[in-house]
Amino acid sequence: MHRTARFPRQQRTGPAHGGAFRPGPGTTMQARANTSPTVQRLATLALRGAQVVQLKRLDEKLNDGDKKVAIVGETHGAVDPTKETQVFAGRGIELRYEADDIAVHDGVQDADAPRVTPDHAGWRLMFIATTAAEFIKDLENKVYANDGSYTVSAQDKTNANAVFPRLTGEAKNVRKLLRAAQSDAGQPEIHLTLEILDELMAARSAFRAAWKAAGNAPKTLTPDLIRTPLRSIVDVIGRMEEQMGSVQGVSIMPSSDYSLVRASHMYRVASGLAATRSNLIYKVGDSHVTEIRQIIDTVSPDVELLDAGQYVRELFDLLDVVSPQTRDNRAGGDAY
Repeated sequence: MHRTARFPRQQRTGPAHGGAFRPGPGTTMQARANTSPTVQRLATLALRGAQVVQLKRLDEKLNDGDKKVAIVGETHGAVDPTKETQVFAGRGIELRYEADDIAVHDGVQDADAPRVTPDHAGWRLMFIATTAAEFIKDLENKVYANDGSYTVSAQDKTNANAVFPRLTGEAKNVRKLLRAAQSDAGQPEIHLTLEILDELMAARSAFRAAWKAAGNAPKTLTPDLIRTPLRSIVDVIGRMEEQMGSVQGVSIMPSSDYSLVRASHMYRVASGLAATRSNLIYKVGDSHVTEIRQIIDTVSPDVELLDAGQYVRELFDLLDVVSPQTRDNRAGGDAY
């Protein structure tokens, strides 16, 4: 199904050439209109315009082979993920997420078949590790800005609960991949050692001990409490960067730059899948779509790149066709 933009109806006001149009004897209005040079010219322009602005939905572009892979921004609650997966599956389109392993070839279900991970686990760990270091550094700045004694805020606690469990989880994931790579040459290469992961977890434990020693209500940090965990994690990250940078050509960067490295890797791997895959949607954090647009001059012709807002509109347009009542019932016009 195609959507075609329509030209607004044009109306003439007043008679032309001093008099209103009147059909001659034996001539219908339609017949005169059909032979009118003006009407024929407008009809031709309208047809050309319709051909130029004719649009396809995302699912149509993928099904027709105009695009092989779509990289789209994550919607985070704007759509129900189960319904989203089902509606695209009904169109023969596979939906995959940021950290997923993705089959290199269409229609391959074998667990031993070649797979790739666009969001490289090593760079993802580097991003969250530097985020954790920046969080501890921010706490240290607050300690000294408050004459050596800082009472942790509710937002600080929220940030800590968001950062450090994820740090532990990402480290465990990389450890698992590294161990698998020792016995399987087909695993993605990660330029980190198991020993450096042990040191990263030791630095994380040092911060946990300081956090606990600061009390609870109130939780008060001092220079002596914050100094050791900060130095520990910064030292470990420096050596992690050496291990990653020795091969990748990157060294000591803030977390925001590691986010760009991740986005670049996501785009490079996902767009490369267009050579062997079709009907694939790869969802990433919406900020990564912005980053890809910043660092990629020209998007591959086989790839559709959409931010979260554009993607949601595409999804709702598809729902209009396959399940209009679902769209009508979505809450507040933003979710279903």
